[in-house]
Amino acid sequence: AGDPCIGAQAMVNDCRDRFALPDDFPEAEVAGDIGIVEGGMPYLEGCAYEVVGGDFLSRHCVWAQPNARATVVIVGDSHAAQWADPLLDIAQRRGWNVEVYFRGGCLPSDRGDVEETSSFGRTCQAWSAWVAAQIQERTDIDIVLFGARMSRYASERAEADPSLGEGGAVTDVVDSVSRFIAGWRAGAGSVIV
Repeated sequence: AGDPCIGAQAMVNDCRDRFALPDDFPEAEVAGDIGIVEGGMPYLEGCAYEVVGGDFLSRHCVWAQPNARATVVIVGDSHAAQWADPLLDIAQRRGWNVEVYFRGGCLPSDRGDVEETSSFGRTCQAWSAWVAAQIQERTDIDIVLFGARMSRYASERAEADPSLGEGGAVTDVVDSVSRFIAGWRAGAGSVIV
């Protein structure tokens, strides 16, 4: 608890590895921290692959309830998708449809001016544009839950453009996500970030 390079404070301290975990951290918690563990939902039942931007495959998972009272959509990277399992439990009891649009390691945003090797690259942007178009066309979405490992993307931006500094990189990432959400927000009911 007192280590300045573990947890959120590592983002503002001069730490060699801002994403380090304590050596004695329980394995189950580590698996939860990195997002969905391969083989867990939504990597299995109910997922569909869709071609986006030529050769790119994205995941769009749909779990529909007969006579659903609401539709809840999760959008983001694997850190958003990890909420599918608990949300599915709640949705079954309450009669909700659940959909997940996710791509691991990709920040859904409106950025398109960076190298392909980054989390903001061409295929990530093709996916982001596709998700925005899908949600814009919908009138049946009640709630959108957005999530991503923002600290990772801010660090990547700071490394790619050192002139931004850490604060500028965080602002840049948050602004690009805000513009992404604003592009489809009107037709999506409530948005929870």
